[in-house]
Amino acid sequence: MAEQIIKASNASVQQQIVVLEGEAFVKDAKGQLQPIKAGDTLLEGQIIATGATGHLTILLPNGQIIELGADRSLLIDGDLLATNPTDSTEAAIAKTSESADQIINALNQGKDLSEELDPTAAGLNAGAGSDEGNGFVRLMRIAENIDPISFDFDTTFSGFEPLPDLGNTTTIATPAEPAPVTPTPSAGQPTVAIPDTDGTATGTGINSSDKT
Repeated sequence: MAEQIIKASNASVQQQIVVLEGEAFVKDAKGQLQPIKAGDTLLEGQIIATGATGHLTILLPNGQIIELGADRSLLIDGDLLATNPTDSTEAAIAKTSESADQIINALNQGKDLSEELDPTAAGLNAGAGSDEGNGFVRLMRIAENIDPISFDFDTTFSGFEPLPDLGNTTTIATPAEPAPVTPTPSAGQPTVAIPDTDGTATGTGINSSDKT
């Protein structure tokens, strides 16, 4: 069975069944179904349910009529019967919304809030000085244009000594290339020299037996 549930409150307000077609029941605390008929009075906190062919019309104390179709259940509470007191914050929200609209209109017209509105309306503080109030803030306007200069942050650091200026050029010494080394023959080694005159080779330290 599909259910239409509303939380219950107390059982002091009555409502009357004026039209009943098919079957309908009242659920007790144990979940047992008790049949009801047209003209029966229902109390706040009771649960009513219709059968597969049931159709129920209920007259509330405020004159409102509720239709309940087949395979439905309804839990009767103070919200349904309009017996629950209104939350005090609802009145605060309604009053604040009215003041907020006045402020928006004044801002759109470029007016000075301190001159155009009452002090309480200009500050959205109609209940100042009392214990009642609201716990929210309504945003009035958002600036769409942003100046890039506002994001020009200071990049200097305080508390640090600046580094010395070493100039833009740095000289690096290049090591000199080593001079070419001419090998010197060691003592005792034979040497041969061929002059350009007659093509005869002369040498030192060469045995006569080695000459050719």
